[in-house]
Amino acid sequence: MKRPESKGDGRVVQYSLKGLQILVVTILVVTTTSYYEHHYLSVSSFVAIVLCIVTLSVHLSYYFETDQNRPDMSEIGQFALCIETLLLVYTVFPLPLYLCAIIGVCYSTFFELLAYSFNPSEDSLTLVSRVLVHMCVHTIGGHILVMTQVRMRGTFMKVGQLLMV
Repeated sequence: MKRPESKGDGRVVQYSLKGLQILVVTILVVTTTSYYEHHYLSVSSFVAIVLCIVTLSVHLSYYFETDQNRPDMSEIGQFALCIETLLLVYTVFPLPLYLCAIIGVCYSTFFELLAYSFNPSEDSLTLVSRVLVHMCVHTIGGHILVMTQVRMRGTFMKVGQLLMV
């Protein structure tokens, strides 16, 4: 039985997994140092911005590849990657709300500018719906961040008791 031909030889996946492995080990090592304890805000901001740049470069590389070398990621997959990145910025990184919002809004803006610049034939209804989805994701991310902060500080029950009175 003949094997189906693949688009690539798997080097991209190998390099991506090796880079991810190096990144995860580096992050684990850095977070156990005293440097991270004193500068967690700058380190977290840097890692969040690097994550946004990497996902934007994946989005950008899709448009510069030829049809034969183009990765198997549709526009829906790219949009899902954008939403996933936004939720990661809001939920995983220990950043204050204003930094999460600034990084997230800049990321959403750059993502949509790239998407529109390479596909200007989209109708206005599609563009409006994408902007509304971005606004909803930012609202959900902000809500998750605020609720996480409230629960971590132990003020959740105090606020609930004050509301009951």
